[in-house]
Amino acid sequence: MITKLRATYRDGVFIPLPGQLPPDLPEEAEVEITVQQASSPEAVNGEGKVALLREIAASMKANSFTGDPPRLTRDELHERR
Repeated sequence: MITKLRATYRDGVFIPLPGQLPPDLPEEAEVEITVQQASSPEAVNGEGKVALLREIAASMKANSFTGDPPRLTRDELHERR
């Protein structure tokens, strides 16, 4: 099960942000956490923000759906066996 949870890191503990439902986990459940900072201090100033937006745009272009993919027939889409 994958659940996204926004939290604040304070005194060595991740605290869920107000208004979020707690994850549906039993007490003492072992979890794996991947941390991605929502906003960085360098992104606040003009140069950092521009660099971050360029990085995002480059990532989007690298993962875009372009080209001329094959057109599937109705039978191919529904895989009737």
